[in-house]
Amino acid sequence: MSAFSANTFNSHDYSLYRPSYSTEFFQYIFQYLGLNEWKSESINILDVGSGPGTCILKIIPILKEVINNKETPLKKVKIFVSDLSNTMLNEAKINIDKVIRDSLESFEIEYIQSGGETIDLKINEQIDLIIAAECVHWLNSEKWLDCMHKLLKKDGVLAYWGYVDPVFTKIEGSDDKNRLKIANDEYNSFVYEEKGKLGEYWQQPGRSKLRALYKEVNEIALNNEGDKWYETIMCRRDPLIGEIETIFNNDGNSDGDNGKVSRFEFKDDVLKMEMRLTFEQLLNYMDTWSSSFKWNSSHEEKVSLLFGKKLEEKVGLKKSDDIVIEMKTVYLFTKKV
Repeated sequence: MSAFSANTFNSHDYSLYRPSYSTEFFQYIFQYLGLNEWKSESINILDVGSGPGTCILKIIPILKEVINNKETPLKKVKIFVSDLSNTMLNEAKINIDKVIRDSLESFEIEYIQSGGETIDLKINEQIDLIIAAECVHWLNSEKWLDCMHKLLKKDGVLAYWGYVDPVFTKIEGSDDKNRLKIANDEYNSFVYEEKGKLGEYWQQPGRSKLRALYKEVNEIALNNEGDKWYETIMCRRDPLIGEIETIFNNDGNSDGDNGKVSRFEFKDDVLKMEMRLTFEQLLNYMDTWSSSFKWNSSHEEKVSLLFGKKLEEKVGLKKSDDIVIEMKTVYLFTKKV
């Protein structure tokens, strides 16, 4: 995590090359929250580990549409944008200011530099929705869940998710499955196993928690179903082994204090992150990793250059070649009892 806080970290490239989330995914979160049946004039949202504002930039247009169509009483949105890195928060402010400049009367944004487990909003039980994208692995799972529980209103929603490790699923112009297997094997070796390479530069235990697709934090949340949380849903996708694991505890009949009736359709593919891109674009993405930042700061050859050479040698992959990848992903949504 410290790499993202460094003054020399390129937050612009981070925004440019990282995978993005679909509008459909955020609409899915708001469906789970019950936004279309909102009974209040205001909504309070907290973004944990906001980075350069990636998620907020996606949800603001959705919220603008809900306000403008006047089918609910919603008029005012307050968003708390939090990150440990001041570099990321500065980038987030630049990005978010651009999309709310025409709606300043509807949106209030507060920026908070803080670790996820220690966010202090002065007043507890004021948040309707907490989102946490690609950051939970940096945190102490139990302390973070306790902190989020304190900040949420009754029936408030906690939604967190993550992605890791691109899996080669197609090399355009080739039906050779052996090339895909070699590419995926070489990726795993270079990124994690090969001595003296990238594996030694990952911050632990964070990377291992992410590679396990949030097993630890998911188990804590699920073990508190009915006590602290309810209507928990979870989906883990691992395209490398073709596995999809789902949990769906939504009974479809809840009625919270805000008058939101749960009419929720569970989807196991809403966070399927499949991308068609060039091999060069994938290499640029690899250079945004925290481990790559550390490696590139102390070596002449960048991670992208080394891995590019390796796959050109092993499977004849060139930077201009088109590929299809799918990320391993996980999401969990739950509501406060």
